[in-house]
Amino acid sequence: MTCKEIYLAALRKFGEVAEEGRSKDYAERAPYILANVMADLSALNGRYCAMHGEAATPFRGVRIELEDTFPLCERFAGVVSDYLAAMLTVDEDSELSDTFFDKFCSAVAAITAEIPAERQKILDVYGA
Repeated sequence: MTCKEIYLAALRKFGEVAEEGRSKDYAERAPYILANVMADLSALNGRYCAMHGEAATPFRGVRIELEDTFPLCERFAGVVSDYLAAMLTVDEDSELSDTFFDKFCSAVAAITAEIPAERQKILDVYGA
């Protein structure tokens, strides 16, 4: 799966098509928005992949090419497309953007709930 597939899915969510003249602004902003959300979800992706015995490479970047392979687990594809749809529509239709962002938040919460808790030692960060 490529980042372009995520981008096209986001466009379809709000009834847009990827045509040269119509969606140029979206195509210019999408690589930065995608990189931002993937960097934010990178740690959660790592924990999710570890739970399933898969290797995960942390994503750190400020831009990703649309032709690049989607760097997160496939479970995150719909989540990322919801976020991208929210950010691409925020200026034109804030209510629609809020709807997509709510879906994103719910999906992230659902993924987080799927990951079992792990016992760790409590750190004393306020001690001497």
